[in-house]
Amino acid sequence: MSFLFPSRSDKGDQPANPILVPRILMWIQVVVLGVTVAGTANSMLTMRGLTDEELAEITDGALTGQADVGYTTGWTVTVVLALIAITLAWCALKLGTRNKQIRTMTLATEGLLTVVILVTMAGLCNLLLLVLPALVVLAVLFKEPAKSWFIDPAADQTNGN
Repeated sequence: MSFLFPSRSDKGDQPANPILVPRILMWIQVVVLGVTVAGTANSMLTMRGLTDEELAEITDGALTGQADVGYTTGWTVTVVLALIAITLAWCALKLGTRNKQIRTMTLATEGLLTVVILVTMAGLCNLLLLVLPALVVLAVLFKEPAKSWFIDPAADQTNGN
């Protein structure tokens, strides 16, 4: 059985749940994003309380005063990451409903997460803990077992179901 694309399960001809691995990876991403948001917010609040001299001393002169700190950018990225974490958590909860719109929202959120991380904080840790799982989720949800697993609720209503 492949890790990314499970084959048939041991229960006869029932296919294995194609969204099990993406859901696990999404919850890992939610936890990592939560820690990242908390750490970033804590760092910015701590830096805000420092005097210019303390800030210059702590950063070895890289920042000479509060005017050098990009708080607006930092808070913007923090809020965007928090919103992505909330959206990923919601998608992970609802992914089992087999709704095609949830799959589409998950794909869009994972793509947005990848872009935001690559543009704002492309360190090795972030690439391994956030971008790599996002790419795996995207790959799994674009493959046929998962693609056909989702249903369109609008089509079911027009068919009388």
